[in-house]
Amino acid sequence: MGEDGSTDEIGRLRELHHAATDLMASTDTTTVYETAVTTAETVLGFDFCSVFVRAADGYEVVASSHLETGSVLDVAGGVLEATFERGESSLTRDLTHSSTAAPTSDVFRSGISVPIGDRAVLQAVSRTPNAYDRTDLELAELLAIHAEAAIDAIRSRETIGEQKRRIARLHDVATEIGSCRTHEELFGLMRDASERILGFDWCSVYVLDDDRFVVAMASEASPVAVGERPFPEGKSKARDVLESGDSLLVEDVTEIEGAHPTSDRMRSALSVPVGDLGVFNAAHEEPGAFDAADVELAELLAGGVAEAYVRIDAQERLHRRKRELERQNERLDRFASTISHDIRNPLSVAIGYADLAATTGDPDAFERLHAAHDRMATMVEELLLLTRNDLSLDDAEPVPVAKHARAAWARVRTDGAELVVTLPEEYTVRAHPGLLSHVFENLLDNAVTHNDSPVAVTVGALEVQGSIRGFFVADDGDGVPPDVRETAFEHGSTTAADGTGFGLSIVEEFVEAHGWTIALVVGTDGGARFEIGVE
Repeated sequence: MGEDGSTDEIGRLRELHHAATDLMASTDTTTVYETAVTTAETVLGFDFCSVFVRAADGYEVVASSHLETGSVLDVAGGVLEATFERGESSLTRDLTHSSTAAPTSDVFRSGISVPIGDRAVLQAVSRTPNAYDRTDLELAELLAIHAEAAIDAIRSRETIGEQKRRIARLHDVATEIGSCRTHEELFGLMRDASERILGFDWCSVYVLDDDRFVVAMASEASPVAVGERPFPEGKSKARDVLESGDSLLVEDVTEIEGAHPTSDRMRSALSVPVGDLGVFNAAHEEPGAFDAADVELAELLAGGVAEAYVRIDAQERLHRRKRELERQNERLDRFASTISHDIRNPLSVAIGYADLAATTGDPDAFERLHAAHDRMATMVEELLLLTRNDLSLDDAEPVPVAKHARAAWARVRTDGAELVVTLPEEYTVRAHPGLLSHVFENLLDNAVTHNDSPVAVTVGALEVQGSIRGFFVADDGDGVPPDVRETAFEHGSTTAADGTGFGLSIVEEFVEAHGWTIALVVGTDGGARFEIGVE
């Protein structure tokens, strides 16, 4: 087969094109490699042919006319390794004169080595020197091109098939997403679909909270955790994705100017917007781990989650409104009951002292008449608070608790009492400022009016495992008996002769309107301590 050989190159070329049809009909890569070896021998007339792929400890034989399939060759520094590394073909006319040749047997004297894309290498060897020429090399390269095209077609069909299967599974998940009742359930389902269907082991969702991202969902492998703020400085490519509405596919984050990866291990990433809510992210430690198909699937999942989130939001608002209306009706019922019963007593007292004052002109009678009027005015004011219809938290905002407590103290008659605030100044809660003011005013006034002066009142942090989960209002007074603590928040409950019994009921109402909890316990100094759990 040398340069002066008698083989009809045109005939071989024609037969090679016919063989390409068999290659393209292959359904798996193994068949492609086997067909390539057979074609090299029967069509091109090569003596001994093999196809190799990379293995962990060398190069594996995947098809061969003379080597055992599955065996692994360790030929560091040889022609085979050079072909893989450089991606270039080579023709060795005499292996004994080559410093880089590493034939599998000393009987082989000449050879051809041709890459099949970047996945495999086709080699042909002969026991005769100068058995192959440039024409043979070019025909081998053409065979390798056909083999690579066949493999690409198989991979494409497999990718399309897998994409269809994943899309079908995502459509199945869409039904589950549509039935989610809470955001937590929704994000849990999204995490499961991301890992199980999309194959994203390292994924997360960032949502905007007070104009900054907070992690709402994170996989176990993710470097961020739910509740964390991944970008303290506020700058990130994720923010660009949310604002532009365009997905981002990053082959290598180290090459992106202005990127702020959440881990030094991150090399490739994708980010897709989740409606106007936030951004869904996936990352990998290897560059180029994601492609356009991954982005398409991520967008499909994120779109479904965005729609479900909006629906859940609307349902929760309706549910809150329903609860607010139910509470409003309860408050109106209490108002009617109080008007017909509780105010009757101070009204009767006022009428009696009015008659006495008119008859006798006794100054003490006038004073008691004024006291009865003041009591009724206070009861009406507090009843109006209880029946107000603006307890909705749609306008809630971050409120600095320490500052709010001091402002409330300035509006309370303190009678020489002292306020101590130990809460961090930067601590905030998302609250309705007006309702929170009434909570503090009632609790602070309760501490002053139910204890002998001077009393010290402390507003501090309610800590759980080292994290602030709310705040407390405590005094160093006489404390509250156990039986009174059990009924302290009931409507009309009071231990003061001139009390209305509405103050703590108002506090509980406003606290629960925020979704918080309140408890009355014994303070460290033996006084009353009201603990408000925010998270």
